[in-house]
Amino acid sequence: MTVEVNGRMYREAWEHHKNQWRGCTKCPLHSGTSKKVLVKGMLPCDVLFIGESPDILESVIGIPFSNPAGKVMDSLIEDTKRRFTYAFTNVIACPSTGDEGESRPPTNFEAEKCSPRLYEVLMMARPKGVVLLGRSAQSFAISSLEKYKYPYKHLNLSHPSHIMGLGGRTSPFYEKELKLLITFLKRILDEEENKDLEN
Repeated sequence: MTVEVNGRMYREAWEHHKNQWRGCTKCPLHSGTSKKVLVKGMLPCDVLFIGESPDILESVIGIPFSNPAGKVMDSLIEDTKRRFTYAFTNVIACPSTGDEGESRPPTNFEAEKCSPRLYEVLMMARPKGVVLLGRSAQSFAISSLEKYKYPYKHLNLSHPSHIMGLGGRTSPFYEKELKLLITFLKRILDEEENKDLEN
């Protein structure tokens, strides 16, 4: 799954977004990436998942959460047994690496330069719920979320790479995160169903 866009307005916004950000050079990270890693999933959607940054593999193919950590997220979503639309993105669109090529959290400067891109994704996604994956997302997504004036609920979850490190799908920690996600989905999806019934 890459990107599925519903509605002419959103398709036009998505094309503009791709054209604008594929050639971004606003911070030094652009020199170390093959492709900008923008969005995977459906626009608009019920839930937008926001991670920290793509890795090198994801930058080669240009699709977020297409690595082993992405498979953990796919499992979490599947194991909720709920039907909903969703999309994935990251705080930044390029891999953030140290001097020796190791992954590192983005800097304030890097996150700030990518913040307008994240806000555009929010506006295209129009999510009822936002799930922030990991501490960096929980710290750096705030500036974009503050500009997003539409009603939404949000949930903090661990990044799937952290879940992998603790044993993945078979670990008690996975079950804990799954229960949090199920409860969150129940809040936003059941609330929406009740509104439809009232109307």
